[in-house]
Amino acid sequence: MKRLAVSAFLSALLASAVLAAISPELFVERVQARFDQIRATAAGGRDAACRSLVADLFDVSAVAEGVGGPGWKTFAAASRAALEAAVRRRLSSECADVADRPATGPGVVRRVREIEGGIRLTVQFPTEGDTGTVFVWTLRPGGPLGFTARDLSVDGRAVVAMLRADLEAALAVHDGNVAAAIADLARSGRR
Repeated sequence: MKRLAVSAFLSALLASAVLAAISPELFVERVQARFDQIRATAAGGRDAACRSLVADLFDVSAVAEGVGGPGWKTFAAASRAALEAAVRRRLSSECADVADRPATGPGVVRRVREIEGGIRLTVQFPTEGDTGTVFVWTLRPGGPLGFTARDLSVDGRAVVAMLRADLEAALAVHDGNVAAAIADLARSGRR
């Protein structure tokens, strides 16, 4: 019983330490500030600014592992590195697409839920006359922005699931050839 009480106390302490690293609201403000900077950048410089944001914001290795799914463990080191590069490129491409759109209102934190190793953060970005866009971040503490994303869902479409579906389709087209499928994944998205 005493062990259980100590374990519960340590779990609560760890959970509060996760949230004490930075407030979710400050994380959202930092991400919005970076997008404002990207939008203010001339169109030719946005790609580089998005690559920088992706490097600061996402745990690309964790995202790539999720995209690889069960096959990730069987991928050769070169295939894993190629998949990470493809994921980085796709995330940067999505960032540039978002930067091309008009800015929304400030993000409103709607829910913070503690999960193993971090939090799940629901943020609503309202637009005039509409409920706006809902982001659900899966975050772990740390990184230049205070949290690092392992996944992001936008209006119910999760990045990891979307990229995994694209990879699985490419694997089917290329008869299981991992290198060819990853090359297709890297080429898709913004041109």
